[in-house]
Amino acid sequence: EPITADVVTNVADGSYEVGFIITASGTYHMDVTRSGERILDSFFTILAKPAGITYTECDVDGGGAVGGITGYVASFTIYARDNYGNRLTQGGNEFLVTIFPPGDTTFASPISTPVPKDNDDGSYLVKYTTTLSGTHKLLVASPNSELVRGGAYTDVVFMVDDKLSFPGRSVATGLGTTACFAGTTCVFNVQVRNSAGINRPFNDVELATSLRLVAEEATLTLPVTISSSGNGIYACTYTSEVAGEFELVVRFSGD
Repeated sequence: EPITADVVTNVADGSYEVGFIITASGTYHMDVTRSGERILDSFFTILAKPAGITYTECDVDGGGAVGGITGYVASFTIYARDNYGNRLTQGGNEFLVTIFPPGDTTFASPISTPVPKDNDDGSYLVKYTTTLSGTHKLLVASPNSELVRGGAYTDVVFMVDDKLSFPGRSVATGLGTTACFAGTTCVFNVQVRNSAGINRPFNDVELATSLRLVAEEATLTLPVTISSSGNGIYACTYTSEVAGEFELVVRFSGD
C-alpha cells in the first residue's frame, strides 16, 4: 500500500524536509517527483525495521498452547512483535512461562516454569510436560507481568492418549498448502491430532495425497513425497514445472 508524505516544508535554503510514518516493516521504494517528473536518482530504497518489543502485541502459536498428551513433550512458539504487530527479527528478549495444574484456581502452585529457547530470530521455543489430565492454565508474560496474547491464563487441555489419530482434526500447514513458485521445492507439514484436536506425538498413520492441476481438460497430477519427522509430524514436498492453480488433497490411507 503506498505511503504519502505527511509534511513537506520549504526551508529557507531551498531544500525540502519530508516527513512520513511507516508502520509495517519491510523494504520500500520511495519515489520523489516534482511536477510529475522524478528527481535525480529516484527511486530510493528504504528498509523499515521492526520497532522495539511490545509484549502485549506478542503472541503464541503451536499445539502446546492448546493442549497435549500426558507424559509427552508439548511445545509452542512465542513470537515477539512491536507496537504495530510486526514480527521482530532478532532475539534477546525475556519471557516468563508458567503452567498451572487443573484445579489451581488461585494460581499458587505451578507445576512447570519452562525457560523459552531464544531462536535469535524473534521467536522463542517452549517445551514442557505434565502427567496430569485435565485443563491446565498457561501464563506467558514479560518480566513486568505484561500478558502475551494467547498466554493470559489460557486453558490448555491434556489427556491420556486414546491411541487414535483423527483425520478431520489433523492439520496441514506451510507455504506448500497455499502458494509456491514453479520449479522450486514446495514444503508443508501435516500434524496428526486426536478427536479433540490435540496433537498426538506419534507417527502411526499412513498418509495419502493427490495434487492435480485445476484447468479445463487438464490431466497433470504431481507426486508428493511424504516423510516422517517424528512427534506426529509428516513433512511433505513436491515440485511443479508448470504454473497454475492446483488442488491438493491430504487424507489418511483407507479413509
